[in-house]
Formats: sequence, structure tokens, C-alpha cells
Amino acid sequence: ISAPELQKKELHWKESHQQDEALAAAKSHSECFTQRNSLFNKEALQAEAWIKSKLQDLKDGCNVQYCPLQDWEEVSQTLQRDLKDFENTLIQLNQLGEQLICKLNPTSDLVKKQLSQLREQWQNLKQMATNQMRALGGARSLQEFNQKVDKLEAWIKVK
Repeated sequence: ISAPELQKKELHWKESHQQDEALAAAKSHSECFTQRNSLFNKEALQAEAWIKSKLQDLKDGCNVQYCPLQDWEEVSQTLQRDLKDFENTLIQLNQLGEQLICKLNPTSDLVKKQLSQLREQWQNLKQMATNQMRALGGARSLQEFNQKVDKLEAWIKVK
């Protein structure tokens, strides 16, 4: 084989090898997106289910008017701890989702939609929990007022 033919074969081999490397890199990149999308979808579904269950618990849970105040305060404190803990999960999920939103990921729009829905559900849950806390505060004030009235009535009867 002559030198020019050898150079030509080497050049062809290099080009072919570079194409193979590019294809392998693209395949690896695609597999990485697939794995990360799969993880994101799984985590997003779990987060949605958690939020929905907490919303349902708030809707079905103790009505401040009919439950002992102490029981309701315990439920409320537990909910506040759960929300605080879950907020970290949501932050991580948002970070993963933001990493998946790019031109190279064909499911970017779906990821954006899922993140938006999660944020909306999370805001609804936080608002409902806030409303319940306000109701609890009102019930506590009413209970304290009623106790003072009872003491005053007892004092009046004694006099």
C-alpha cells in the first residue's frame, strides 16, 4: 500500500471512529435523559400523591368545632412538621426538573407542565393548612373566652 493510500485509509478510519464515538455519546446522553426523566416522573407522581392525600386529610380531618382542641392542635403540629419536611423533597424535585428542561430533552414541555402542576398543588395545600391554623387560633380564642365566661358566671353565682 502506498503512502497516500495509507493516509487515506487512516483518515477514513479516524472519521469512522469519530462518528462511532459521537453516536455512542449521543446514545449515552439519550439514556441519561431517559433514566433521569423516569426518576423525575416517579418522584413527581409520589409527590402529587402525597399532596393529594394531605389535602384530603385536611378536608376530611377534624373539624375544629367538633374535635377536642388539644387533639386538633396535635394534628396541626404534625401537619406543619410534615409540610416542612416535604418542602425539602419538593426543592430537590424542582432542581431535578429544572435540569431536565433543555433543548436536548424531548420531554422538556412535559417536565415544565408537571413542575407547574406540583407548584400549584403545593400552594393549595399550604393555603389550606394556613386556613386551618387560623381556624385553630380562632377556636382557641373562643375556648379561652368561654372559660373566662364560665369563671365569671361561677363568681357571680357565689356573690
